[in-house]
Amino acid sequence: MSSESTRGQGWVLFAAMVMIIVGGWNAFEGFIAILNRDALLKLGGELVVLSTTQWGWIHLLLGALVLLTGIALLAGVSWARVAAIVFVVLNAIAQVFTIQTYPWWGLIVLVLDIFVIWALCVWRPAEIE
Repeated sequence: MSSESTRGQGWVLFAAMVMIIVGGWNAFEGFIAILNRDALLKLGGELVVLSTTQWGWIHLLLGALVLLTGIALLAGVSWARVAAIVFVVLNAIAQVFTIQTYPWWGLIVLVLDIFVIWALCVWRPAEIE
């Protein structure tokens, strides 16, 4: 196994762990928004496009998808790489709408999403074998 293959595996591990953490947090945040509409508005600013409940459902579902795909990626499931890229791109778009409410968290997650997308796009699984 070459050092490039090992480095690629490390980036995929990083991507999977970030997806699990960010997906879990987004799902939790969405769940809180569904249960208590005022919780998000007390912590941050106002949402730009959607009601708090709609925003909560989107974040809950997208967070769960990102979390589960991160686990599948960690387990080495073949479809997880493409699904992870799709779900992380959608999560990055969702974070753009969160920046007004949670500027620092939205920007941090957006940057992490970009790193995850990069790590999964440059990884070549054939090199690892």
